[in-house]
Amino acid sequence: MKLSGIRMLLAGVVCTMMLGMVQTSVAQRPPSSVRAEQLRRAEAKRRQAERVAAAQRAERNAIQSSRIRMHALSASKLAQARARERERAAILRSRAQRLAAAQRAERETIKASRIRMHAVSAAKLREARAQQRERAAILRSRAQRDAAFRRAERKSITSSRERMRALRYAKLQAERRRHHRHHHDHDHD
Repeated sequence: MKLSGIRMLLAGVVCTMMLGMVQTSVAQRPPSSVRAEQLRRAEAKRRQAERVAAAQRAERNAIQSSRIRMHALSASKLAQARARERERAAILRSRAQRLAAAQRAERETIKASRIRMHAVSAAKLREARAQQRERAAILRSRAQRDAAFRRAERKSITSSRERMRALRYAKLQAERRRHHRHHHDHDHD
């Protein structure tokens, strides 16, 4: 669209030069011929101005519809990213709830085990305590692994948000640069 606008303007310049040459050649013609030439020149200028105006309108319309498409695309990608974040948050909540339930069940088991241990002999008590320590170590290890997983998930969600922000910013900058180049091209024309 820009190229066709430039071609129209160049055609206008060529027309003006040709009309200038015709003007010099008409100086020796009779007055009625000069008048007809002036009318033809005025009509040619008017048509040229209309062509330039039409080219500029078409270019402005193309830029406007391109902007609308860019905004729609950006909004759609943002909505998709938000949906993915909500899904990840729901998964994290579900995992945390399952872990809490498992820990409660484990504590209940330990409590019941303690009650039973009072009834057994000293040797069995020592063995039961060793098993209890082992269970506690397993619980701690599970809790640490899950906490590390949650931290990694949170970091992943944060970096996903930052990537989306960077993408939106880059698109906005590119749009501004295109807009600036468009005006710059018109200034040169």
